[in-house]
Amino acid sequence: ITGDYTAYGSATATGVSAISKYVGDAYVYNSGSITATAETGYYAYFSSAVATGVAAESIVGNVYVENSGDITATAITGDYSFDNQADAYGIVAYNYDGSIGIVNDGSVSASASSGAGTYDSYANAIGVSAVIGTAGYGGIYVYNSGSISATAEDSAVGVGAYNGGYYGSIEVANYGDIDATAVGGWAEASATGVLATAYDVSIYQAGNISATAEVASGYGGAYATGVFAAGTYSASSASAAAF
Repeated sequence: ITGDYTAYGSATATGVSAISKYVGDAYVYNSGSITATAETGYYAYFSSAVATGVAAESIVGNVYVENSGDITATAITGDYSFDNQADAYGIVAYNYDGSIGIVNDGSVSASASSGAGTYDSYANAIGVSAVIGTAGYGGIYVYNSGSISATAEDSAVGVGAYNGGYYGSIEVANYGDIDATAVGGWAEASATGVLATAYDVSIYQAGNISATAEVASGYGGAYATGVFAAGTYSASSASAAAF
C-alpha cells in the first residue's frame, strides 16, 4: 500500500512467483488460499496498483499451474486520485521455448477498481493470462472446471491467451464458469470471456461463459464478447452449452 498524497508511487503485490531464469520448468500447485492485494493511498497522482495471484515463467522449459483452491488478486487506486491505474491478474504464465498448461478446479478471481472521486484513472483485470512470446515454441492449454472471474471498470478478460510462436497452438476447454465484467469505465468498457490468438486456436465450451460491459458516461462505448478466437491458420469453437 502506498501512502496518501503520493505521486508516481507503485503498489505491487504477488501471492506466489515461480520463475525459471533460463533452462527448467516452472510448476505451481495450489490447494489452499492465495491472496494478493495492491492499493494506492488517497489523493495519489500518476500512481499504479498491480496485484498478481500467481506468476509462473520459464524461458526454456514448461510452465504448469494447477489450482484446486482459491486465488484472489485485488488492485485498487485510492479515492480522490488523478491519472492512476489498477491492474489485477489471477494467474499469469509466460514462456518462450516450451509449453504452458493451466488447470483450474477451484476459484480464480481478479478485480481492479479506481476509488471514489477519481479522475482519469483506469482499472483492468484478467482472470487467467497465458503468453508464449513472439517467434517462440510450444502450445498453450487452459482447462477450467471451477470458476474464473475478472471484474474491472475499463477492461476485463476472463481467460486471455496469446501464442506468438511458429505454428503455435492454443486450446481452451471450459466445463465451469468464466465471467468477465467491465462496469464503470468513463470512455470505454470492454469485457471478453475468452480471448485467444495464435496460429491454431481451439475452444471447447461445456460450461458457462459470460461477459458484461457498461460504460459510466453517456458518450462512451461498451463492448461485451463471450468468446473471441483468432487463428492465422485455423480457429474453431465447439459448444455443448450456449454462451
